[in-house]
Amino acid sequence: YLSILCNFGIGGIFFLITMLFAGIYYAYKIFKEDIEFQNNSELALFALLYLIFLSVIFITGGSGYNSMELWFLSGMIAGLRAKEES
Repeated sequence: YLSILCNFGIGGIFFLITMLFAGIYYAYKIFKEDIEFQNNSELALFALLYLIFLSVIFITGGSGYNSMELWFLSGMIAGLRAKEES
């Protein structure tokens, strides 16, 4: 997280944390609400666990600005959320 702060400033770290923790929150929400129907619960659980794993990696020294997994999983959760609302 400090490398992001040094490279991109407060705006960059805010964007990274928003993508990471909002992805975790919405993946948990989709998993919790969709567990009866089993439509997207496995995919949401996968994304939730992978995002938690990525947050631990970022704390121990990884840089999140070039991590394509973060952007892919956040986009996947956004797509699942849009699918649930329609």
